[in-house]
Amino acid sequence: MTDAITEEVKEMSLDGPIFKDVDAGKTTGQDEYITHDDDACIGKQCPDISGIEFLNGDKHAAPKEGQVVVVVLWGQYHKPGYKFLPFYTQVQKKYGDKVCVVGISVDPDTSYAKKFLEDPNKKYSTVFTTEFSVAWGDHKIKKAFMEVNDQNSFSPPHAFVVDSKGVIVWHQDHSELGATAPSYMGLMEQQLDNLVAGKELIKVGNKPEVEVAEGDEEEGETADVGDVDDLFF
Repeated sequence: MTDAITEEVKEMSLDGPIFKDVDAGKTTGQDEYITHDDDACIGKQCPDISGIEFLNGDKHAAPKEGQVVVVVLWGQYHKPGYKFLPFYTQVQKKYGDKVCVVGISVDPDTSYAKKFLEDPNKKYSTVFTTEFSVAWGDHKIKKAFMEVNDQNSFSPPHAFVVDSKGVIVWHQDHSELGATAPSYMGLMEQQLDNLVAGKELIKVGNKPEVEVAEGDEEEGETADVGDVDDLFF
């Protein structure tokens, strides 16, 4: 599988669309992973990431003021998410200085992401090409993005597209698992194309209303589900 991912990335053309997985408005998958126009984070100011620690600044620059930024929260501890890192490498290559991709590790400390980048056993960044800015942020960074998106728990990777004014205009939860789970990268690329061109983003519609069967809703029976990721901090 890893070889197939690497070859797919190498074969992508930067002249046209690099992702062809979905057409706008025709996304498939579970509703909780599909981005909607009324998602909580859209239109809100991006959390402050000025305190993150960049780990590969010798090769990749930090975001510049007024630059479109794609923040990708990921974790070395979460292996299923590795497959998306080469895709964001291609995003960085396509848009160049117009967009800055920043992969923020939400691992317990910097050693995890550093191990991924240095890859002594040739099974991390060597296989899953990671050619964009990589940084580490403490648990406050993860919590801030959870709060801006009204999330009670978090599973990486999750990407947030931030415009030149620091406002979140698109996001994508990539934690949907399964061999046939869509990546939604094609739709994200279309949104980035419009954003850097100064055009309106594609409208995809609001979340579908959830019908609650009579008798299913009773007061005082909400469960307090903790954040599993807190085990790592």
